Amino acid sequence: MGWTSFINNALNGERIKIEVDNRGNVIFGEGNDNINGYGNVVFGNGDSNVSGSGNVVFGDNAVSGFGNVLLGSDNDVSGNGNVLLEAFNNTVNGNGNILGGVNNLNVNGNEEEHFADTDWLDDFHTGLNDRFDFDDLPVVEIANSSSADGGSIILTSDLGENNVQGTEGPDILVGGDKSDTINSLGGDDIVVGSEGNDLLNAGAGDDIIVGDEGNDTLTGGEGADLFGFSPKQGHDTVTDFDISEDTLHFS
Repeated sequence: MGWTSFINNALNGERIKIEVDNRGNVIFGEGNDNINGYGNVVFGNGDSNVSGSGNVVFGDNAVSGFGNVLLGSDNDVSGNGNVLLEAFNNTVNGNGNILGGVNNLNVNGNEEEHFADTDWLDDFHTGLNDRFDFDDLPVVEIANSSSADGGSIILTSDLGENNVQGTEGPDILVGGDKSDTINSLGGDDIVVGSEGNDLLNAGAGDDIIVGDEGNDTLTGGEGADLFGFSPKQGHDTVTDFDISEDTLHFS
């Protein structure tokens, strides 16, 4: 049997409704929430629809699955173990996806990570000189990236075709066994394409760019860049070699 009670908000003195139903769901606020499951926790005055168990929902969202955490509004999530923080109007179908500060995305997959900027990446990892392996992540997206702490981020992958964007700090970006697109932005970066026919753009800074295997396109951007080559590489193209400051290194 469930029960309903009220507590006073210590910040503004407003009365907050707390309801616990006979399936262990806990609802905070006055919204018209529709909950079909067990052990869910719902906050706010929205009209959330929750089907499943162990979900934590802030705001007005639709959730179907287990162990999802949603902070935001107007999200539609179907799957398990997804985390959406300050995310609005996103559609997620899959498991283990993480969205930080992003809006209007349509994610159909598993273990993807989408961040509004590198501050969000720092929130999910240690924040300084991180190593972030995404062997199990088909997509890593850092939109409008900036490096708030000046630390480097290391991205590596062994799966699929990846579209990776680094930060304005000194990053190490390593592609996988397919054709990758890597943009490292600012900082003195190390960019390696690995296998596949890769598109590597190192951006500003004194960078090291190595296409490795495959027929790659290498762009150093501003700064004194080093382009590395070895006998195992394919037919690579350097788009912006500057004889006055760049270097070709053969090993």
